[in-house]
Amino acid sequence: MFSLKYIVLSTLATVATAYFTRKIYIHQSCVNHYNPLSILGYRFLMKISYCKNKIDKRIKQAKENLQKEFISNTMDEMLVLSIPEKPMLKDVIIDRLHRLQKDDCKWKEGRAFGYIYHGGEEHSNLLNTAYEMYAHTNPLHASAFLSVRILESEVIRMTARMLNGDDSTCGTMTSGGSESIILAVKAARDYFLSKRPNSKPEMICCNTVHAAFIKAAKYFDIKVIITKLDKDYRANPDLYSRNITSNTMMMVVSAPCYPYGIIDRIEEISQLACKNKIWLHVDSCLGGFVLPWMEEAGYSIPKFDFSLPGVTTISCDTHKYGYSSKGSSVILYRNPDYRKYQYFCWSKWTGGLFASPSITGSRPGGIISAAWTSLVSIGRSGYINYVRELMGSTVKLQKAINEIDEIIVIGQPNMCVFAFKSNNNKLDIFVLADNLENKGWFIERQQNPNSLHLTITLRHTKIIDEFICDLMSSIRESIGIRPSGKAAIYGSAVAITNPEVIDDILIHYTGLVNDGIDNCGILAIT
Repeated sequence: MFSLKYIVLSTLATVATAYFTRKIYIHQSCVNHYNPLSILGYRFLMKISYCKNKIDKRIKQAKENLQKEFISNTMDEMLVLSIPEKPMLKDVIIDRLHRLQKDDCKWKEGRAFGYIYHGGEEHSNLLNTAYEMYAHTNPLHASAFLSVRILESEVIRMTARMLNGDDSTCGTMTSGGSESIILAVKAARDYFLSKRPNSKPEMICCNTVHAAFIKAAKYFDIKVIITKLDKDYRANPDLYSRNITSNTMMMVVSAPCYPYGIIDRIEEISQLACKNKIWLHVDSCLGGFVLPWMEEAGYSIPKFDFSLPGVTTISCDTHKYGYSSKGSSVILYRNPDYRKYQYFCWSKWTGGLFASPSITGSRPGGIISAAWTSLVSIGRSGYINYVRELMGSTVKLQKAINEIDEIIVIGQPNMCVFAFKSNNNKLDIFVLADNLENKGWFIERQQNPNSLHLTITLRHTKIIDEFICDLMSSIRESIGIRPSGKAAIYGSAVAITNPEVIDDILIHYTGLVNDGIDNCGILAIT
């Protein structure tokens, strides 16, 4: 017979083993780009005066390299740093704006793979007319601007039906994808805390989710569990499942993810959400106005929208492939019981009863009217035709890339967004990016793995052959070349393993964006 003491100790040992085994599994299932030993080593070295001086010198050099990059891009133009004593004449204003634009990327020529989603000159002129009609309206004052309220409601309803919502599906227009995402996270947190007020909320995602989710988590004090991708570069449902706890307030998936244009395993994670009664957000900011038309355009995709019962919210940008003016997005909720946690109300303000649906108070009615105009002027048939054009160009470009030995497309992208990486040790992908930029092409650089990102828009459909030609010649020019200039700066940055160092450099870079023109702000104190 076993003694009671033995049974108790054995049980405790079994429980402890199971607990720590699960902890180890969860740790191994999560992304950890930063070596904890390097972080501890860095903090130790920073306490030693000699080492601290050496490290500070290297960080200062990195910042100075960034500063030189900004200064070299500063145009030869008289700066306006104080409000003029007398009004500028109209012609002077317009001339200056034209001069400032001359060194911008030539996006109208299709030279930028991203940034701009343009529906053509005629479409753009129509949006500008719609914006001008509503330029001074503000939906915050719903009783004063009834027409804006109607237009916003119609945009929300059209978007909801496009994404297989029912009559209960509802939402709000926002200023862009980041605000839509932040509002979804805020609503999910408040909904969770209404059920479990003393809990510490956690959010499960994978490392290809948009940075806005991490921003939201930092704003709202939410713990983020970032899991690894599976072999197909998709969110791994098994790792999501393993990381679910009583504190899990939300799971996040992408349709598609920005880095690779790949749709996560949303159907399986939807089942997890239903089983565990967890809020599931689908980030379709990028693909929301492409994916719904894919099957009618001749391309098959997995389910991703409200047709899946586990999906709670979807973010969808009208200002990307919806071809509206910049500054508009839609956040959708399965029903109003979820949406109410997005809202802010204050009934004790001396200025009157206050209620606001989004982060911003005042919102531009012109943006809402432009979004409505874009959707109705293009129509279903127009969007389907656009998708056919985009996917035809995408397939052609991907085929060309995969036929070049030195580079390869990452994974199996689901739409007209994808990335490619080097397939040759002698080809630095950032050197290739620099050479392409020297030929006038603007391409986003990525990390883990180092790669170049391509967003195909309507501006590219007629110049794909030209890009392929420049890509091939740039590869020949880049083989065996050591990084310098931007390639060296970016390559060094992504190679840093300490988050405290890279964050310091990123904060400096962000300050340079506004302070670099006249050595004020951050440059005045360095």
